[in-house]
Amino acid sequence: MRRSVTKEESVEPLGLRRTGDPAPHAFSLVELLYALTLLGLLAAVAAPLVDVDRFRLNAAVTSIATELMAAQRTAVLRGHNVVVALDSSGNRIRVHSDVNNDRAIQMGEPWKWVELPEGVRFGLAGDPPPGGGAPPVTFQQRQGMYPAITFHRNGSASEAGFLYLRGRGRGARPAYDRAVEVVRSTAKVTCWSRQSGSWTETC
Repeated sequence: MRRSVTKEESVEPLGLRRTGDPAPHAFSLVELLYALTLLGLLAAVAAPLVDVDRFRLNAAVTSIATELMAAQRTAVLRGHNVVVALDSSGNRIRVHSDVNNDRAIQMGEPWKWVELPEGVRFGLAGDPPPGGGAPPVTFQQRQGMYPAITFHRNGSASEAGFLYLRGRGRGARPAYDRAVEVVRSTAKVTCWSRQSGSWTETC
C-alpha cells in the first residue's frame, strides 16, 4: 500500500528545481569579463576627449572669485578691512582679516592660505589682453612681498585690477586662459575666459 507524501516531504532541496521551471537568469564569468573589457576600451577611447584642463581652469576661476567676494562680504559685515595677497610664484592667495586696518598681519588676526587647484597657476599662456596690464597680477598695492588688494569696510576695493590663470606645463593653451577682475568702487568681481581670440565675461 502506497503511503501518502506529507507536505514537509514534498519540499525540494534548496537550490534544486523541477524540470520545466524557467531557469533564473545570471551572468557567467565569461560574460562579465567581456563586459568589463568593453567598458575599458570605451574609457580608453573617450578619455582623450575629456577636456580636463578646461574644467580645472573653470573651477579655479570660480574658486578665486568666490574667495574675493567672501573677503568683500567679511569686510562689510565685520567692519574692518580684509587683505587678499596673491603669491603668483606659489600659486596661492592669502586672505587676512585686518582687524586694526594697518595692512599688516598682527598676532591674533586670522588669516589663511588658499591653494590654486592642481594643474592651474597664475599667468597667461598667450599674449596679454589689450589694456589688461602685465600678467599674472596687475594690483600695485603690496602686503609684504606679495601684490595685494584690500577690501574696505564700506564695500569698496583699494584698486581695480586683474589676475590671470592658466594651465601648467608646456601643453597650456591660450584658449584656456582665464581672468578675474575687481572693480574699485563697488569691489565687484567678474570672471573672464578667452574664447576665439577674445575675452568674454563668464561670471
